[in-house]
Amino acid sequence: MFSAERGKGAHLNGVPVKSSGCTDIGAALACVSFGVSTLRQLEVTTDETRRAYLKRFQECVLSNVGYLTLNCLDIRHIGSTAMELCYLAAGRLDCLVTFGPKEWDLAAGCLILEEAGAVCSDLRGNQPVSSSSTCSNSSSSSSSSSTCSSTCSNSNRMCSSSNRTCSSSSRSSLTCQVKGY
Repeated sequence: MFSAERGKGAHLNGVPVKSSGCTDIGAALACVSFGVSTLRQLEVTTDETRRAYLKRFQECVLSNVGYLTLNCLDIRHIGSTAMELCYLAAGRLDCLVTFGPKEWDLAAGCLILEEAGAVCSDLRGNQPVSSSSTCSNSSSSSSSSSTCSSTCSNSNRMCSSSNRTCSSSSRSSLTCQVKGY
């Protein structure tokens, strides 16, 4: 069982764990976390506003999975954000990009991750927050991409090293990159 207490480290079955500290995106075992059922809703949803949101969500996820596939050592999709955070904390993963997590997905997992020496933040480096079904416009440069940028900005990324940053490009694709590269 994974556990952590603020200031006392992270543990797996009572044994301390540490994140991998990987800073080379090309050597990183990345994980993506998203609701597969959310992606599939596009096929059956008739509400046009919801369809537009789901289409942007789908494009954002697929764009980022494509980026990670081309730039990381390999990628995984486990299916439980909380478990993925714990795997990241234990060094079994090097980078996690998650789309649309809820507070209950992040609360304990982020504490475990931080206590293992890793960073848990959103795209701007802030404490992660849950995405909502309605995206507010953020500091996007073009109005045509502002909604998808908000979708990406509402997703969270967790990297096992503070040397890694994530950013949203003008095409609204999330990239996990090592500082200085």
